[in-house]
Amino acid sequence: TDALSIELLEMIINNRDISIMFIGIYRSNEVDEAHYLSKTIRDMHDAKKKRWDLTEVSIGNLDATICEEILVQLLCVEPSTETSRLAGICHQRTAGNAFHLLAYLSMLQEQKLLVNLESYNNQPKRWTWDPDQIEGETTISSNVVELIKATISKQPQKLKDLLQLVSCLGTSFERDIVICAFPHMHDGTDPSQ
Repeated sequence: TDALSIELLEMIINNRDISIMFIGIYRSNEVDEAHYLSKTIRDMHDAKKKRWDLTEVSIGNLDATICEEILVQLLCVEPSTETSRLAGICHQRTAGNAFHLLAYLSMLQEQKLLVNLESYNNQPKRWTWDPDQIEGETTISSNVVELIKATISKQPQKLKDLLQLVSCLGTSFERDIVICAFPHMHDGTDPSQ
């Protein structure tokens, strides 16, 4: 959240001619009592009796059972001792943080620790994993940044150089700009080699 977004929200809320439903999400561990978002929420609570209904829902971290339900849905598998064990590892590694869980699963897939096997004999694709290998090759992280750093650290140096370069270009960029700045990409050389 930035100050301008909060000011816009306050203008909308204070305009009695507008009917609006607003849903906001923030990480409570990143917003202390001095943060301008906290002040805005306090002001909204103070004024809510006069103008609107305000409901806050705090959502904590996922427990291992919910992690397993997510895995069962994402991997299209039935609950089993294997999914329960994977869910336990995922829960332990991410402390049940939903965002970290999804990043962790992506990392497992990228590192080929969670593999979607091709279909054979007209059977649907299925996922496979080795819990012992996952436990041995991944670490506990309370921060998704650490997961991303670990993934990047395992990449070839040329790709790390490219990532460092494009990070200076912001959250999005044009391929042509990258080619101008990193000419070897244009000649067909794969930076991940």
